[in-house]
Amino acid sequence: MVGVTRLEWLNAKIGTDWVDRRWMMWKILMIMLAIELPPTGLTANATTDFNLNGRVPNDQHPMMIIVVTVAGFAEVVWIAITACVLTACGLHFIFFLSIAIIAVSSFGTGVFALVAMGISMANSVCDNDVQSPDRCEVGLRKGLAAGCYKILLTTPIYAYAAYWYFVKARREANVDKEERRRRREVRGHDAVPLVNSVT
Repeated sequence: MVGVTRLEWLNAKIGTDWVDRRWMMWKILMIMLAIELPPTGLTANATTDFNLNGRVPNDQHPMMIIVVTVAGFAEVVWIAITACVLTACGLHFIFFLSIAIIAVSSFGTGVFALVAMGISMANSVCDNDVQSPDRCEVGLRKGLAAGCYKILLTTPIYAYAAYWYFVKARREANVDKEERRRRREVRGHDAVPLVNSVT
């Protein structure tokens, strides 16, 4: 494959080779799970650092970060289930559509984490944690870190994967399919005179 990059080769193979397509989807699944688990674990761990016992209004309570944790676990489960089913069937269009949806979800939950933790910090809610205000502050920082992670790392990677497929790979695959169809037609036309001459 001199002069052909791996990405260009994969662009051509994605729509024509079922085995390569399925293997590519499995690798993307593993990467997505590796990316998604850290912020989910971080927010889950952050919820154990808060011990405010209802002394804080609900709209200021840092335990709202649990929403990000639940959403993160839902994204992981969605990735695992859809990827396994779609990979087994080779349905790469729906697979990458799911990635695009998860990119939007990841961005939304990341923003929510930043806003929720920011509100809690602005209202100094950790002052109400009489047992361990320092631990409460650590939990807020974990929530902020998880939000930044999802916005700055998870979302761009998912978005680029969806962009690559819908803008580049599908176009290359369609060109490749058209070229294969044209070659079959040319071979078919070339064979007609030979058949006539023999008969």
